[in-house]
Amino acid sequence: MAGVGIFFQQELTSGRVYVGNIVGGGSADRSGVIRVNDVIAKVDDEDVQGQPLSTLRNLILGKQGTYVVLAFWRMTGTGLYYYAVELVRGTPEYFQSLKKSQVEQDEKDAFAEGWA
Repeated sequence: MAGVGIFFQQELTSGRVYVGNIVGGGSADRSGVIRVNDVIAKVDDEDVQGQPLSTLRNLILGKQGTYVVLAFWRMTGTGLYYYAVELVRGTPEYFQSLKKSQVEQDEKDAFAEGWA
C-alpha cells in the first residue's frame, strides 16, 4: 500500500485534520499545490472533516500507481480557499524509477530514430 507523501496531524479539541509535513519527491510535493497547514476536506468524494486519522489513512492508501483526489481548505489573507488535486499513490523511489525508465525509453526512441 502506498500513500501520497503527506503526514497529517489532528487537533485534539476541534478534530480538524491538517497537513503537518510533505515528503520531498512524493506525489503531494510533485503537485506543487498542497501546503503545510492546509485542512483536508474530502478524499475522493467522501467528506472526511473531523474523521480520525485512521479513517483518513484507510481512504488514502492504495495500490502504487493508482490515483486519489484530495480536497483541502486553505486560509488565505482574504478568506478560505477550497481546492482539489488528483495525486498518484507512490513512494519517492517509485517516482524516481518512473523518471529513470522514461529517460531510458527516450534514449531508445532517439537511437531508433537515428536508424530510420
